[in-house]
Parts: sequence; C-alpha cells; structure tokens
Amino acid sequence: MNETSATSASGLSLLPDGIATLTAIHFTIIAVVAILVVIGLLWGIKAKRSRVKASRDVIANAEEAGVPPRPSTRTISVLQSRPPHQSSSARPSRPRPRH
Repeated sequence: MNETSATSASGLSLLPDGIATLTAIHFTIIAVVAILVVIGLLWGIKAKRSRVKASRDVIANAEEAGVPPRPSTRTISVLQSRPPHQSSSARPSRPRPRH
C-alpha cells in the first residue's frame, strides 16, 4: 500500500475557511450570555434576601410599636383570588365559571 494514500493531505480540510473563527465567535457569545445569566441569578438572590429582610424589619417594627403589620400586596392579591370558604350545605347549585 502506498504511504501517501493512507494519510490525509496536510493543509486540506473538509470545512471551508473561516468556520473555526465563526465557531470561536459563537462559543464566545454563548460564554458571555452564560456569565450574564449567572450574574442575573446572583443579583436576583441578593434582591430577594433584601426584600425578605425588609419585610421582617417592618413586622418587627410594627410589633414593637404595637401596631398590626399591614399585609403586603402579594398577600392581599392571594387572599382576593381565593374564594371564600363555604360549607357543603351553602354551595351554589350551579358550578362557578373558570377564569
């Protein structure tokens, strides 16, 4: 067998010129987006901790002042979206419409 036919020709590639550069650019963009996502997650965790701490401070200050703490808007919206508790005998005869 001829030695030159068993090896690939040097300098020749099945990929067109510039594909390696294009791939490197895409990987760089993916890495930058991944870093931005991680930064966003960390920022969101920090913001959540800050909100929870502020809520606890408000409750503590209200208890210290002897005033009942005002519920947050999230609590109010959750309470408004729930139907009032009804006993089995007071249920309406027709089903409630779904939203």
